[in-house]
Amino acid sequence: MRGSVQLREKDWPIVGGALAARATHLITGDLRDFGLHFGKRVMGVMVLTPANYLASRQP
Repeated sequence: MRGSVQLREKDWPIVGGALAARATHLITGDLRDFGLHFGKRVMGVMVLTPANYLASRQP
């Protein structure tokens, strides 16, 4: 199910929690582990930094 998504083992519960909650976005400042995924969907969940998420919500 993980397909070609490259994450460290410790980060999969974070993604799993977002999926279980049916979240549309995963907001994280973890550049080291999620940086390659910022602005992309991981298993259907958009990964964004807090700043990018807030900027996307501005009118």
